[in-house]
Amino acid sequence: AVTSNQAQLNNTRLSSIWAVFPVPVEQGGLAFGIAANRIKSFDRIFRFEDQPGWFESGTGIGIGGGEDDIGGLWVYSIGSGIEISRRTSLGISLDLYDGYDKYSYLEDEITDSSFTSERWELKDNYSGYSAKVGLAYSANANAHFGAVIKFPTSLTVEQQESVHYGEYKYKLPFSFGVGALFAIRDLLITGDINY
Repeated sequence: AVTSNQAQLNNTRLSSIWAVFPVPVEQGGLAFGIAANRIKSFDRIFRFEDQPGWFESGTGIGIGGGEDDIGGLWVYSIGSGIEISRRTSLGISLDLYDGYDKYSYLEDEITDSSFTSERWELKDNYSGYSAKVGLAYSANANAHFGAVIKFPTSLTVEQQESVHYGEYKYKLPFSFGVGALFAIRDLLITGDINY
């Protein structure tokens, strides 16, 4: 039986970390970078009971249960950027996806004549890859423009439920994005659009 209605979830988690390493060159600029970003959190807790305190007592006629979901999807990137002219830079990155989602469901019910308990668990493991190419252009000190092409993303999901196992794949298409930044005195105006 469920013996407590208390469930804890620590939301203090690392969501991103990155580093950029400049490379000394004679002209222009060159840099390498690495990054880890948690792009999706699956963390969630839900509890229900048909009468206040039923979980705490665990006795008497009643019904209660809940759902626990924990995990996240991370993307690990390694990339490089190079200045191809005085105003233009080109960058490329390789992105590797990794993560998991562990979902569990529980429900207990006590009636006059019976006790039923249900437990169910499902775990998804994610892996995949993609790449991006970007271009940045500085028209002047106050106007900057950028464009990015994200190549198709291939994601594999391995799913385990009790003794059953399955695998399926997602293929996300190309995406294209453009953006701009304008600096007017102490005001920055930015915008982007992705397709």
